[in-house]
Amino acid sequence: MTTAKSLGPCFCCGDPAVDFHHLSGRDLDHARLDKELGVPLCHNCHEDAHDDLRAAGIDTPPSTTATPLGTVEHCLARVASFLGRLCEFWTHPFWQTIASTVQGWAELLGHQRTLLDLHCPGWQQHR
Repeated sequence: MTTAKSLGPCFCCGDPAVDFHHLSGRDLDHARLDKELGVPLCHNCHEDAHDDLRAAGIDTPPSTTATPLGTVEHCLARVASFLGRLCEFWTHPFWQTIASTVQGWAELLGHQRTLLDLHCPGWQQHR
């Protein structure tokens, strides 16, 4: 079992971390995506991060993650959400630019996936 002491400080606020937040989340089979892409968080920051994900509708994987494009879209949106959360602690405008840019990539990918659905029905079957 991982202890707060072994996790070190919270990546956001510096308080003792108690959870390891996986930025890209899980797939439809509940397997972790990008297992190493995560940060130690205190209880409050971890709850806040998941509140953000729930508010954006990306806390759990949607059915679109059944395709590689949907998985990448979902991961980008989750990473963008966490980067946005970091902007509360890391106030340099660069972090907001990164968060907005990654969110834009997720939205662009989602738009392209929607166009594929519209113009190439069944494309998901050709993975």
